[in-house]
Amino acid sequence: MSIEDILFAYPRFLRGYQIKRPYLAFDPVGTALAPNPFTGFRRYARPYDLENRKFNDTIHIAIVSPRHYVDALLSAIEKLKFGSTRFPGMNYWFKVNLNLDPDNDVFIMDNIDINRCLLDTYECANIYDTFLKDNLRDLRNYDIISVVIPHTPVIQIDTPYYRSKAILASEGLPSQMITFEILRDKNRLEWSLGNIALQIYVKLGGIPWVLYTPHNNFTPIFTIGFDYTIRRYSLAGKPEEIVGYAILFNPDGRYYYLKGLPIVGEENFQEEFIKLLNEIIGDIRREFKEFLNENNIICIHYYRKIKRETKDSIRELMDNYGLKYVLLRVSKNMTFRIFDDSHHTYLPQSGTVVRLDKKLYLLLTAGRLKNVGLPIGTPRPILIEILDSNIDDLDETMKLEIIAHTYYLSFMNWRTLRIVNSFPATMIYATLIARIAKSLQKTKYWERIVGNKQLMSTPWFV
Repeated sequence: MSIEDILFAYPRFLRGYQIKRPYLAFDPVGTALAPNPFTGFRRYARPYDLENRKFNDTIHIAIVSPRHYVDALLSAIEKLKFGSTRFPGMNYWFKVNLNLDPDNDVFIMDNIDINRCLLDTYECANIYDTFLKDNLRDLRNYDIISVVIPHTPVIQIDTPYYRSKAILASEGLPSQMITFEILRDKNRLEWSLGNIALQIYVKLGGIPWVLYTPHNNFTPIFTIGFDYTIRRYSLAGKPEEIVGYAILFNPDGRYYYLKGLPIVGEENFQEEFIKLLNEIIGDIRREFKEFLNENNIICIHYYRKIKRETKDSIRELMDNYGLKYVLLRVSKNMTFRIFDDSHHTYLPQSGTVVRLDKKLYLLLTAGRLKNVGLPIGTPRPILIEILDSNIDDLDETMKLEIIAHTYYLSFMNWRTLRIVNSFPATMIYATLIARIAKSLQKTKYWERIVGNKQLMSTPWFV
């Protein structure tokens, strides 16, 4: 693929490029294409995997809710099923049926004070924790559990949201959270129904859309997003418990699976990370052996500083397998801003790339998009640093193709139908998993979650 195929250059101050937005496919043969998820569903009213879905057309759902919100949630479920003002329903768009019996599938929390719960989220989290554990035996009979919770800041970890999601996931149960605030606000609920439906669908293993990848004009890139979070520090201030995980994405951008490391100390972390990477490469070689050829590239997204010995170990592993790879550090940038003085908003187009030097690039994933509303505020570009590679001919064309694929992954966030202000799915998913991992009160919960292969093959954390 030449540079001209995917971008055009505009020389000013620094070298810059404009990556063309990708098309999304809503069927395997590539006849149902759309520039964004919302348009795709509105135009075709079908998910990508309609003909070969991994689960039954009928989804058995249970709801867990304080008594005060039961009626509101039942009403919301009916709108999810059959549609409302702004959302035509899961039956129409996703071709699935939500099955809920109000007499048997509702688990009511009578021992909760709503007002006190809003004031003391830690005590509230304990109440949800106890209630879910007491009812796990019955909840295991359902495909997905919807839990009504109070809204809490995303940076706050020990909350009903993260604790509930972690406990249910440790039992192999995906969950869908709905807040008190959304149920009280009819307008917010109307705007949220589409995203809630999408999240339910993908948590069960559904594939709503993929990147459109014409084979004669496409370099297959497998993307591995790797990150870790520190659960506990020692008295000396050093990491005592590190939780690591990796997410594999197919060349067409779809989520393939999540793999987790055992919880280890800092001294064992690098060894376990290389073991995990070795497992993933083995899976790629086994699951995609008919697809692999000399053109394939393994692209690793790493979100933190990386030690030299870790880079050397990655290179040695890839060379042993005879695979081409690129190691990128992809991070939220707090320093740079990009402006377009030719537009009245000064907001550049989405997909703008600025080359700072031969290894450092800025990529704007949130910007002006045709027929899409403008993002709020001044979006920050992400910083992409090429840390290492064993590709001998890694020229500017190849670098920009790899950066373009990173941009395309910002259209693969299966958490929302609207793509304004979206980072690559690798970054978004890693952040969500980190918060859940930090909320786990017992190591055994993490071990159960990462040990459940069926759960790991779905983005249960979105």
